Amino acid sequence: MADKKNSSLPALISRYNAVPAFKAGTVILLIYGLLLAVLLLLHVPTLDEAQAWLIARDASYKDILLYLPHYESHPPFWHLLLSIPAKLGVSYELGLKSIQFISSVLMISVFVFRAPFSNIVKTFVPFTYFFFYQYGLLARPYAFMVAGIFLCAHYIGKREEAPGKLILSLAFTCMWSAYGIAVAGGIALAWVIGIIAGAVKERRNPMGALFGDRRRIAGLLALLVFAAALICEILPAPDNYIAVSTGKGMMSFGADYLKLLVILPSEAFFTNLVQNGTQGETGMMTMMITGVISVLIYCVCLYFCRAGKVLRFMILPYLFFNVIATRYISVHHYGLAGMMIIFSLWVAFDSEETVKVRESLSSFVKYLSVIMAAAMSVIGIYWSVMACLNENIYPVASGRVLAETVKELRAANSDLTINAAWYIAKDSDGQIVKIYYGEGTNTFVPAAPYFKHNMVNNLLPDKPYCVTVNATPFQSEELLNSIRSKPAPDVILAYSEQGLRDYLDYTGNGSEYRQIAAIPSGVCYKDRDIAFVGTYVYERVR
Repeated sequence: MADKKNSSLPALISRYNAVPAFKAGTVILLIYGLLLAVLLLLHVPTLDEAQAWLIARDASYKDILLYLPHYESHPPFWHLLLSIPAKLGVSYELGLKSIQFISSVLMISVFVFRAPFSNIVKTFVPFTYFFFYQYGLLARPYAFMVAGIFLCAHYIGKREEAPGKLILSLAFTCMWSAYGIAVAGGIALAWVIGIIAGAVKERRNPMGALFGDRRRIAGLLALLVFAAALICEILPAPDNYIAVSTGKGMMSFGADYLKLLVILPSEAFFTNLVQNGTQGETGMMTMMITGVISVLIYCVCLYFCRAGKVLRFMILPYLFFNVIATRYISVHHYGLAGMMIIFSLWVAFDSEETVKVRESLSSFVKYLSVIMAAAMSVIGIYWSVMACLNENIYPVASGRVLAETVKELRAANSDLTINAAWYIAKDSDGQIVKIYYGEGTNTFVPAAPYFKHNMVNNLLPDKPYCVTVNATPFQSEELLNSIRSKPAPDVILAYSEQGLRDYLDYTGNGSEYRQIAAIPSGVCYKDRDIAFVGTYVYERVR
C-alpha cells in the first residue's frame, strides 16, 4: 500500500520537485539544447531572418548604427551581433543559427536556474510555443530581450543589496527592442515609486531616500540617458512608409490599447482565435472568450502580486509594454505578453510575503493555479509540436528553393539580369500614388543571403535588404526613368501577376514574360500553416 501511495502522480511530482533545482535545470537545459540544435539544422530561415543577416553582412556600420534603426524600428545590437560572423565570411545558416542557439540557451538558462517556480513548471514551460518555436527556433532578438526581462525579475528582489545588477539587467533589456525599452522604463519607474513610497510611509524625506544612494541614482540616470539615446535611434524616419501607414489617431489608439489588454494574455497562453495577427480583426465572440480567460490570468497575477506587495512591478511594466504593442503588434509579439505575465509571477513568488501566503492558499486558488499551469503547458507544447511539424511538412520559407532556381537560370545564362517588381499604388485615374520598393525587394530577400553579391538590379539602396523608404513623386519618376533607359531584364521576380503587369506598364517595358516558377512560402503560427506564394519568377520571352 505504501509503495502504491508513493508511486501516485502527486507523490511522483512532489519527489521530482524535491530534486535540487540546479540538477533538474541542467537536465532540462540539455534536452532543450539538443532538440533545438536538431530543429535548427532542419530549419530554413524566413524573410525576417534573411533581412537581419543581409543588413549585418552588407550594410556599413554607420548605416547599422545611425540609419537603418529608423526603418527597422529596433536598436542596432542584433545586427551588430550578427555582423561578427556575417562580415567574417561565416556561411549564412551556420552564422545565423549559431547566434540564435546562444540567445535561446541564454533565455532558458536564466529561466531554469533562476526562476522561483517548481521543477515541474520549469520542465514543461521551455517547450511551449513562444519559448521554443518563436523565440527559440526563429532568429530574432526577442530571446535576448526575454532573458533580460527574466534577469530583471531575478534582481528586483535583490535591488537593495545589488542595485547595479538590476540596472545592468534593465540596460540589457533595452538593447533588443522597443518593447524592451518600454518594459525597462516601467520597471525603473516602479522601483523609483517604491523608494519614494517607502520613505513617505516611514516619514522620511522622499528625495533624500531617492538621491541618498549615489551609486543607485547615478545608475538610474545613466539608464535614462541610454534609453533616451536608443529611443532617438529608433524613431521612425519621416519617409518610412510603414510608420506612416500604421499611424493611429488617439481614439483608435485607445480602442486598440483596451482591446489588446483583453486578448493578449489569452492568446499568449490558451487560445488561437485572432485571425491574421491583427487586433482589428476580432469579433464579439472572440473578445468574450479571450476576455474571460485574460481576466482569470490577471486575477491570479493580481492575487500573488498583491500578496507579495509588488503590484506596481506587475502593472506599470505591462501597461508600458501595451503602448508599444498597440503601435507595432504582430503575431510573434503575442508571446511577449505571456513573458510579462511570467515576469509578474516571478517577482511575486520571489517575495518573502508571497511565500507565507502560498503556504496557506485556499483550495480554490491552489487548484485554479494548477489547472491553468497544466493547461498552458499542454496547449503550448501542442502548438510548438505542430509548428515544428508544419515547418518541415509544408513549404514555409522560400529562400533555398528560390536561390536554387536563380542559380539554375544563371548557369544557363552567365549574364543573367534580374529585376524585382515593385508594388505601385495607383489612383482611380491610373496615376502613381506611391511606389513601395520594399514590397519588390522582399521577393528576393529570402534567397539573397545564399549569394555573395546582390543579384537584383533595381533594388534600393542597391543592397539586397529591404528599406521601407517612401520616395517623393519626383524621386519615383527619376527611378522609373533610369529603368526605362536600360535593356529589359532577363528575369523579373514578382509578388503577383498583377504586380508584374503594373511594373511593366510603368517602366515602359514592352517585352513579354512567361511564368517559369511559383515559389511557395508560408507562416507556421501555432497549429496553423498559412500558405501563400512568396515569389513568382518570370522569364523574358525572346
